[in-house]
Amino acid sequence: MRFLLAEEMPRDMFELERERDEQAAYERDEVVFVGWHVFADLEDEGRSFRFGGSWGMERPIRLDEDPTSALLEIVAEERYHLGDLLGDLRIGNMDVTRWEFYAAPFKVELSPGLQNRLVKAWRGRPPFQESCHEEFYER
Repeated sequence: MRFLLAEEMPRDMFELERERDEQAAYERDEVVFVGWHVFADLEDEGRSFRFGGSWGMERPIRLDEDPTSALLEIVAEERYHLGDLLGDLRIGNMDVTRWEFYAAPFKVELSPGLQNRLVKAWRGRPPFQESCHEEFYER
């Protein structure tokens, strides 16, 4: 699963009306809106590739709180719907059993743009490599 800034999502995916108070908080730089894309990383005869599944709609994440709980809540919801991705894999003629699919590691990523927006919101150190964000650590 990969989290993205709403601005990084394909524009033709969603045209959502934001709640007035959420939009005002966004304009005051108090929240970011995130979307997400569920995927499976596959290997076949030495090739590695990513098979994309469903896209998630925008959700506000507060910048004055640690974003971990809010993001993990979305992850938990999406894990519940992984069967949709398994169905897509099977429709695509991928040879994967239900056991293999659910036993595979579950990976969560943040896009670089979202990492940059959240870097100061984490309590403690951000959960990604400092080398990607040296400019934030030099301040």
